[in-house]
Amino acid sequence: MNWIDIFISIGPVYAIIQAIFALKKKEKLLQSGYKVEGEIVELIEDDDLFYPVISFVTITGKRISEKYREENFSKTKWKSGDKIEVYYDPQKPEKFIIITKMLRGAPYIIIGSSIVFLILCFMFIKK
Repeated sequence: MNWIDIFISIGPVYAIIQAIFALKKKEKLLQSGYKVEGEIVELIEDDDLFYPVISFVTITGKRISEKYREENFSKTKWKSGDKIEVYYDPQKPEKFIIITKMLRGAPYIIIGSSIVFLILCFMFIKK
């Protein structure tokens, strides 16, 4: 195994680790977080990707308005005024997630495709 092989292997391993952390965060907030209704109040454009600004009120009455950094979206996915489900950490309400199709399936897809990529890399490395 040479340096190029090691370098190529780092990307999928990193992707798997990040996907596992995303799954753990999602599961923790789904189990111990509070679920409230939120609203998209703005879409911030950054290099042709759009990040929604989510506003919601905690169960203690505190209003939170934060840019959602976990995912980026196409402009057609959301619009200002859309209502969404928000799960937030009661200790740190600024830490929250919204459940989208992407968040439901993406970590599993990333883990699976990264494992397949690693297997293929090692098959070709051994030859």
